Amino acid sequence: MKKCISAALAGLTLPVSLISVAQTDLTSLINTTPLAPYTVSQVSDAGVQTTDTAQNELKWPFMAAVYHKYRRYDDTDASRACSATFLGGRYLMTSGRCGATLSDGLEDYAIVGINDLNHVGSEGQKVAIRHVYLPDNYQAVTPLSDSFAKPSLHDIAIIELEYEASGTPVKLAPETLADALISGDVMTVMGWKNASDQGFTYSKSLNQSELPYVDRSTCQNLGGNYIYVGDDAVCAGDIADVKGACTGDSGSPLMINHDGTFKQVGIASWGNECSQADPYGVYTSIAKYSDWIKARTSGVSYVQQNVSVTVNKKALVTIPVKNYSDKAFAITGFELPEGVTIFDNQCADEVAQFKSCSVVARVDREKAGLNPEDYDTELKLKMQTSHPEASELPVTIHFNNNYDKEDTFEPGMYLLKKTSVSANKITLVKVQVPNHTGEAFSISDFELADGVTIYDNRCPDVLAENDTCSVIVRVDREKAGMNPEDYDTEVNLSLYIRMSQSGDSVLPAIIHFSGSYQSDDTYDPGMSPSEFPGTPEDLENGLD
Repeated sequence: MKKCISAALAGLTLPVSLISVAQTDLTSLINTTPLAPYTVSQVSDAGVQTTDTAQNELKWPFMAAVYHKYRRYDDTDASRACSATFLGGRYLMTSGRCGATLSDGLEDYAIVGINDLNHVGSEGQKVAIRHVYLPDNYQAVTPLSDSFAKPSLHDIAIIELEYEASGTPVKLAPETLADALISGDVMTVMGWKNASDQGFTYSKSLNQSELPYVDRSTCQNLGGNYIYVGDDAVCAGDIADVKGACTGDSGSPLMINHDGTFKQVGIASWGNECSQADPYGVYTSIAKYSDWIKARTSGVSYVQQNVSVTVNKKALVTIPVKNYSDKAFAITGFELPEGVTIFDNQCADEVAQFKSCSVVARVDREKAGLNPEDYDTELKLKMQTSHPEASELPVTIHFNNNYDKEDTFEPGMYLLKKTSVSANKITLVKVQVPNHTGEAFSISDFELADGVTIYDNRCPDVLAENDTCSVIVRVDREKAGMNPEDYDTEVNLSLYIRMSQSGDSVLPAIIHFSGSYQSDDTYDPGMSPSEFPGTPEDLENGLD
């Protein structure tokens, strides 16, 4: 989260600090092989009806319920987003159309290892969502007419949790098993269906249903939306027995019992309303995404969807990266669209386990071909890495606002960076601000991350060319979202400057903490400079 001292909108997206814990290798699970509230028109999500799990005494320990925090502040039906399966470690898997509605940065959350939603609080683990990853070619539902909508394409998402959850991960079916399916093979799907035609009234107990596998050509022959079923999808259902397809449970797993072990074959994507004709459910075939799943669960953590609220034509966008894997890697190259350049690559050197870095991209929206009048525009780029499993990181830069074509704001002259060795939870850090711009400037404003405030601005109204001043920043590392055990964490801020000749610009700054801190530390240097009991020299000596 970010905040601005004045009403001025920022040209720099700030990263959220990441929390480090051990990474689980998920390769063995694969067996060798918008930013807007969640609404879907015309085509319903796939869900489940029939047998109650509690009655059957079945247990699916890998199930997870996903919630939108922005809709409610408790675990209510109206805040439920979808279902997911636990892959182990810090990862869940769900549908892309659900993942596209979730937020990075610990706003939304999941309850991992739950079957009965009546037992929220006593069953399963409630864990915040850190990041969400979608295929680069994911496409959301696109309306075609009053009666039909094209189903989402590449409908799969990986959810990265705040920390590793414990429990039993789902087994994933290898491609050889998925390719060997024949019509009539018994599949099992489970989820918490929406039992209401109006509003949200989900079943509290996990429901399950047995469905026959349907071959692709038979599924496509239904016509309508089913003509879009390709080799990355699986169909299941029975026209003579209208069960298995209900509204509101996108992301539910489609399973097959293989030699006594249930393995996930698909992810509920779309299908007609329950108790209606042509009830085939369509499920994303996870075997077709095995390499992508490995890459997104490799421990390479980053923000894929970077949102900027700037109204400037040119902007700096910070892309945070963290390594949870046991394999060090570097970001070695970029695939950039027109109008985008790399302002600073702090990940050029190898990033060790639990270490963080960031890439700062400079965007000229006019050169990128974005219309000045348009809102909600996007640019896509790719970062190449030396990691053996995550060699490519697709990134989207999303601009919420339009821009003024005549805007002269020029970001990105140089980068300020300060390293602190403080072991305190709350600390004061002095950031030196040299004027290397070639002309005088003044600091007009600041953009600050959560947990960061300006303690004392010692820069004069006008800083002459080649002079240096300082800004004292107060950082509450806990409020900034930094884990007490983590080393090499960072927080970002921006200094908005008013040039004497060439217009406004911005100086991005990074405060790097080399050590950890104690969560129960009570030291607080938070009084104002005028209240400081010692001499100015004492204050200066106490700064990091």
